Amino acid sequence: MGLLWGLWTGELSPALPLALFYELFWLDLFAVGTYVPPNALLPLLCLLTLSHIMGLADPWILSVLALVLLPMAHLGTWLELRHRLWQISGYNRLLRAFRMGRSLEFVSSWALALSLVQLFFMNFLLFFVIAWASCPLLMMLVPFIPEMDHVPPLSSWTMLWAIGALGGLMALRIRRSFALFSLMAGAAALYGFVVG
Repeated sequence: MGLLWGLWTGELSPALPLALFYELFWLDLFAVGTYVPPNALLPLLCLLTLSHIMGLADPWILSVLALVLLPMAHLGTWLELRHRLWQISGYNRLLRAFRMGRSLEFVSSWALALSLVQLFFMNFLLFFVIAWASCPLLMMLVPFIPEMDHVPPLSSWTMLWAIGALGGLMALRIRRSFALFSLMAGAAALYGFVVG
């Protein structure tokens, strides 16, 4: 989605690094069975929309906002769970229509089309409401984010990717990798304080 956004708007620089962060951050949480992972597209699209509207391109500010908007992914998950429960009643209607003599092909294609339309409008409405409500809030937050031009790890996408890499690290499930990552993160933090 970050690539599509970047190609559509011509803003590849913030779109790809932010998409990479959200993809890495929830790499360990994938859909298995009835588990619905956090919806990474909702905060990503909201942040890209707000950065486009507000003219934000600084990696440090966008990194802070990416972390602030992380809980929004759980709203997307909540919405998908509600939609699944809604579809249970739709399945019951599908069975009733089939028992009344409608063809299976007609009933199933009608149910699928209705489900996709519902999901699209529910996600669009949630995205619109969140983007509309969070734009003024983030505009008030941006002036309070200190400038970090003099700290190299914070003035680029490096720190955001390091935080996102925690998800990839969790996916490995190897203790030595946790220790190595902690050591590297500590060294990067120490370097940031020494240089800063």
